[in-house]
Formats: sequence, C-alpha cells, structure tokens
Amino acid sequence: IGLSLCTHMHRTGHSTYLLYESEGDMVSAFAAVTTGVTRAPVRPLAVRHPFEAATTIRSFLGVSRSRSIDVIFTSQLGYVSLLGVAASLKGLPSVVHLGLALSFSSPLYRWSQPRIAAAVTPSQPMLERCRHLGWPASRLQVIPNGVDLERFRPSNDCDGVRASLGVPEGVPLVVYIGRLVEEKGIFTLVKAVAELKRR
Repeated sequence: IGLSLCTHMHRTGHSTYLLYESEGDMVSAFAAVTTGVTRAPVRPLAVRHPFEAATTIRSFLGVSRSRSIDVIFTSQLGYVSLLGVAASLKGLPSVVHLGLALSFSSPLYRWSQPRIAAAVTPSQPMLERCRHLGWPASRLQVIPNGVDLERFRPSNDCDGVRASLGVPEGVPLVVYIGRLVEEKGIFTLVKAVAELKRR
C-alpha cells in the first residue's frame, strides 16, 4: 500500500520520504519512487523501554522537521503509539492503513487511536471491526485497495491468457490475489471447489 501510494504521489509531482529502521528488500523499490530514504532508529514505542522510546521519539521528530513533513503514513500498527505521541507533541497529522483488525492491550496504543488524523480500511466490514477495537468512527474512512494500472492492465484476450496459463478453454478459472492465510478465505474456497468436484 505504501509503495503504491508513493508511486502515485511521485507521478503527480509530490515529494515523499521513506523512514526505515532496518534494511529490507523493499528499500530499493521505495528509493526509485521517493524523494529520499532515511535510515533511523525508529521503533514501535514500548513503555517498559523508556530510553529506547525517548531516542525513537527524538529521532522521528528530528527527521520529520528536517524534511518538512506534512503528513505521515504507515500500514504498520506497531507505530500507532509513536504517531499518537508525534501528533500530541508537534501536531503532526498521520494516516494509518488498517489492513488488519488487530487489538492491542497497550494503554499507550488506546490513547493514541483518537490522535491519529485518519484511519483507512479497505472495506466497510473491516471498518466496523476496527470501530469495535477502539478506533473512533470520526477517524475511520473506507478506501478500497487499488490496482496500479500502469503495471496491470485488463486484457480482452481471454484465450491468450488461458493459453499462457495452460488452462484449456471451458475449464473454470478462479483467480485469487492475497496472502495465503486462513482469514482471507482461500482455504474455504479450495475446500468448496473440492466438494463441488466431488458432487
């Protein structure tokens, strides 16, 4: 989600920056579509580690100030507490993508939820689940996940697509895009297809 957002903003002339803690295979992908990438000791806040939390807050606010950041975006729920503190101390607005409905018992996390400027969910059912997990209704918005049409374009050549996949004409074809985890329903689909074939 973050990479797609940065790609779109880059194409429309906006500046974006990636702030990351440790090296990973996505850093180079972001570097191609952002104004800059900065490695900094930015970790999710943990009250039981006050020195580390103070270092993280200082580093985060310093980078935000030096880059003149207007809005912060993350899809990592572990950073909600940090963003809540940044909003409280410096008025930095942030947007959180809630792709997963997770509950955290941390009082700091609960305190931070209403301090996030906007929380985005990909569907109305997810919005309702997040509302029940403490996200204020006034902060929640539904924005369905998108597709980068520069990379993925519809094709009317169904026969050609089937041939490239080795699927004969007339054989039903189901396409699934997502993580292979139970909550997505893919295992239910596989079992249903097996049952349909059995019948």
